[in-house]
Amino acid sequence: MTERPPFVAAVGAALEDLGVAGRVPVACSGGGDSLALLRACVELRDGGADLAPIAAHFDHRQRPGSAADSDHVEELAGLWRCDVTLGTFDGAAGASEATLRIARYDWLRAAAGRAAAAWVLTGHTADDQAETVWLRIIRGTGVAGLAGIPAVGPLPGSTAHGPEVTVVRPMLGVTGAVARGFLADRGVGWRDDPTNAAANYTRNRLRQDVLPQLEALNPRVREAAVRLAAAARDEAESTTGLADAVLGRALLCADERVIELREEPLAALTEPARRAVLRRVWQRAGWPERRMGRAEWVRLAALRPGDGKIQLPHGVSAFYATDELFLRR
Repeated sequence: MTERPPFVAAVGAALEDLGVAGRVPVACSGGGDSLALLRACVELRDGGADLAPIAAHFDHRQRPGSAADSDHVEELAGLWRCDVTLGTFDGAAGASEATLRIARYDWLRAAAGRAAAAWVLTGHTADDQAETVWLRIIRGTGVAGLAGIPAVGPLPGSTAHGPEVTVVRPMLGVTGAVARGFLADRGVGWRDDPTNAAANYTRNRLRQDVLPQLEALNPRVREAAVRLAAAARDEAESTTGLADAVLGRALLCADERVIELREEPLAALTEPARRAVLRRVWQRAGWPERRMGRAEWVRLAALRPGDGKIQLPHGVSAFYATDELFLRR
């Protein structure tokens, strides 16, 4: 068997570890990173892997000439013998990053449904991971936020647009320069999105202005951020495991309206551990967390039998009845 190039081998190892196989949409903007992922999947397929990549391109229609990106993806998909699926944003120009992201993920979910695919692949790289960590630090975050972009997880967005889909990011361990170098070695061109240089996007300002200044202090600041994300993810996974073990003894009920916990298993916990357990059961019940900051979690964890009812964001009340903690929406 011909030895796989290092980049292809890295992508293949990530997919094989998760058992990703069959028809798989590959989110492909036409840029270097996503085209490198698509090409790696093609080479894995041609090398005998049980993989049928589908080039999935979504045109945000936020700039003149964006249709040429679709044409480029479609042309390469034809040359590489890939199925292709194309979508477009129906909203107006000037949409926010968040609006475009939601639209893109909803479309990807629908595309996966049409392909009967359980997975979607995206071309996020170590550069994206570093930028995400720094953005969260700048905006304010906890340990969970420092974990950055997960390598695998549920596709964001509403299941109203299709079935549950798992998104896999097999390139988080490599830089964009490595991905684009892989394409250049094969004589494959890519499209550069001029909006990636627009100063009105926060991530672009971070990339163009802030990170170069930090690199003047530490040339490996991006690598440091990626290592921090890995360490934070390990810590978060460990905390989640411990919280689940406690919930195995404490949890009586957790649904969309009510959470009920026995106090005895919680009583011996430290305050940070108690907060972790309460946050975990909140997540398991599917309750929104957007307005639950550190101060709110501290207030909830400090509640004890005999204390009065407290009100929390999202219409949640928390109170004790004998030795059981109730949270109600």
